[in-house]
Amino acid sequence: MIIEERQIRILQILKEKQFISVNELVEQLHASRSSIIRDLNALEKQGRLTRQRGGASLLSSEAIIHGMIEPTVFEKESVNVKKKQDICAWVAQKIQKGQCIYVDSGSTTRYLLPYLVDKQVTLVTPSVFLLRNLPDDFQGEVFLLGGRFDARYDMSTGPLSQQMLKQFRFDISFMTANGLNADNHEIYSADFGLGSIKAEVLKRSQQSILLVDDSKFSISAICQWATMEDFDLIVTNVYPKKKKPKNVMETEGEKNENN
Repeated sequence: MIIEERQIRILQILKEKQFISVNELVEQLHASRSSIIRDLNALEKQGRLTRQRGGASLLSSEAIIHGMIEPTVFEKESVNVKKKQDICAWVAQKIQKGQCIYVDSGSTTRYLLPYLVDKQVTLVTPSVFLLRNLPDDFQGEVFLLGGRFDARYDMSTGPLSQQMLKQFRFDISFMTANGLNADNHEIYSADFGLGSIKAEVLKRSQQSILLVDDSKFSISAICQWATMEDFDLIVTNVYPKKKKPKNVMETEGEKNENN
C-alpha cells in the first residue's frame, strides 16, 4: 500500500471510529509503527486530524474516551515526549527538599522523576509504571498505594487505594488527566475508579498542580472528576484559548519571554 493510499484509509477509519490507536492502525493496515506515526504526523500538519495519546482523532469530532478504548500507559509513553519533558522541567522547581508529594499515574509524570533524585522527598503514587522508571539513585522514601492492579495503566486502583490515600496529607500533588475542556473547564478521566482517586488526592493536597500537554484539550472522557478552578496551577505547553485563566502556565510562552 502506497503512502497516499494508506493515509486515505486512515481518514476513512477515523470517520467510522472517531479515535484509533497506533497499534490498531498497524494491525489493520499491515504497516510498521514508524510508518503509521509518520502518516499521522503528516495528516496532522495538513489539518486533517489531531494527534492524541497513542493514536489520533478527526478534528471535526471530539473524542469521548472511556477505559475500554483509552490507550495504555505504555502506548502513550512515546507520544509528545518533548512537550511532557518541558512541562515537567518547569514544574520541578516547585519541589522542595523534604516534602511529601503525590505523583499521579501517567506517561507525563514519568518525566518528573529525574528531578526528584536529590530532593529527599516522600513520594506517594499508585503507579507501578512510575516506580519502574524511578532512578536508581533516588534518595527519598516511596509509598506505593495498594489495591486492585490495573494492567492497562500499570497501577493500583479501587476502594483500597482510595482508603489508603486517606492516611496521607500532601504538600504538593502532581496530577494528570485524560482530557480537559477549555470552554467549560471540566477535567476528565477515562475511568470512574481513577477519577475517584484523583478527586480524593485533591482534597488532601495543600497545593495541587495539573500537568497536561495541548493534545488533552481536544479530548472528553466518560468521567468528569474536577474543574480547572480546583487546581492551584495548570501547566501546559500551549493553552488553546487567547485568554487563558490566571492559574494556567504555558511552558512555550515562558521560553519566548526568556529569549
